[in-house]
Amino acid sequence: VWYIPYLAATGTLTTAAATTSIVDFGIDVVYVCGNVFFLQVLAKKDVLGIRIAIVANATFAIGLVLILTYGYFSNGGFTSMSYRNEANWFFRALMVLFFVAAAALYTQLWSAHGPLPSSDADDPAPASWKASRPLHYFVLALAAVAVWTLVALTVAAAGFKVIWGTVA
Repeated sequence: VWYIPYLAATGTLTTAAATTSIVDFGIDVVYVCGNVFFLQVLAKKDVLGIRIAIVANATFAIGLVLILTYGYFSNGGFTSMSYRNEANWFFRALMVLFFVAAAALYTQLWSAHGPLPSSDADDPAPASWKASRPLHYFVLALAAVAVWTLVALTVAAAGFKVIWGTVA
């Protein structure tokens, strides 16, 4: 977001640059908030919350794989790229691989805290947490939806070519 005043001062501010900067900041904030809530549900041993967070992270990883694949094939693969572009794609692929590996690692937590509790008596979460649980579930789900909504808005406003400026 700090980049927008710089571009405006230099006279090079475009709709694509402004959209990318704003959406990039929004995605970063939402992703961090989603992971903070993920850490909270882990600390409270909230089985359903952990599973919602795992699904949200896996969805993000799958979406990044789709974006990388689409971008690669829409640019003609490596046959039409310079070494610099190949290096950029290599680092993008590493970033995507990191998110896929994180999602795969998180799946080990799916059953680590046992099955879903069938009643309040079986639920290990503290009573104070149980009262605010629907809000936490909503925020976890909203984080996943918000990230993809922001990505879609970027593509709609500035085109697919700027998407890596937003998610990378």
